[in-house]
Formats: sequence, C-alpha cells, structure tokens
Amino acid sequence: MKAYPSIFNDVLSPVTPGPSSSNTCGPFRIGKLLRQLLGGTPAGMKIEMAEKGGYSQTFYGMHSDKAFIGGILGKDLHSYQFNRAYDDAQKEGMTVEVEFNDSVSSIPTELSIITIENSRRRLCISAASLGGGEIFIDRINGAAVAIDGKRYYLIVETNDQGITCRPSTRPFDQSLIDEVEQDPRVNWYSITNPVY
Repeated sequence: MKAYPSIFNDVLSPVTPGPSSSNTCGPFRIGKLLRQLLGGTPAGMKIEMAEKGGYSQTFYGMHSDKAFIGGILGKDLHSYQFNRAYDDAQKEGMTVEVEFNDSVSSIPTELSIITIENSRRRLCISAASLGGGEIFIDRINGAAVAIDGKRYYLIVETNDQGITCRPSTRPFDQSLIDEVEQDPRVNWYSITNPVY
C-alpha cells in the first residue's frame, strides 16, 4: 500500500494537545520511540539538556517533562492526562532525572541527551524536537543514526559493525528478523514503528 503525506502531520502540523507541538508533541514522540528501542518501560530515564537551550525556559511550563514520561510509558498522546505522568512513572517503577548543563549543545535548541536503561541494556540517545511535532534521533550509544519516527527502523548492534540503522516504508519481513536473531554477531536489535 502506497503511503501518502498527511495534510495534518506532514503539511500543516500534528493534531496534538498543547501547549506546543515542539515542546509537547515532539518529546512525546521521542519518548514513544525510546520505549520501542529499549523494548518496554525503562527502570530509569535521565534527560540532559543545554543550560541555555530552548528547553531551559519552557521545559516544565510547556509540560515537556510530562510528555517525555507519557511517551516512554506508552500512553496515548491524545487521551493521556499529563498531570498523572510522575505518579504513573512511580507506579511503573521508573525513576526520572532531569538536568540542565553546559555539556549539551544549545543547537538545535530542543536537543536532549536521554539515557534509559533496564536490566538488559543501557541506551544513551541524542534526540531533538524540531518543531511542528517533527523529531530526529541522530545518535544511539555514540553511533550515528538517522531516525525521524515516520518509518519503520531496524537497529542492530553487532560485534564487528557497531550500530546500524535500516529504514523501511513497510514492516520488516519475518525472514529478515529471523536472520538477525540467528546471527551470532548480534548483541541486540530493535524494531521501531512509526510514531504519530
């Protein structure tokens, strides 16, 4: 089936709860992708942002913190009650730490370095909310990737090649997934679906 641009998400802007598509929808979509990358709710999430970046003055007022939490808990963007975010994180056993510092670049302005972990793995991800609900993940554990959340992605870490990222407009065939699972060089892999 051919995919067509969405008049709302690709042309105008996403249909999203406010107060801001870049400060609410973007972080929520990033959170949903992080959940998929890790394979569930993390035990802990640390969000680092630039002290003089775009989030520094708006992060709490625009509910970016709650949007990150709601997304990584797998909630629905359009029906989730953001005021429950911290309580829900605590119920799921997830700790949340937020830090503004000088080690994170202030450009793009809504850049964040997010560390998530569970009993199986720890991921450090560089992600940015670009405005209008658009997002971009450009690093996973230091390896360059290009994930915009609009396609399917197969992310694989092997002993010899490090992390690779393969996009697709369609879900991946089970035969490819079986091949990845049987490859002895593979440390871990993850498949992400589009997030809107």
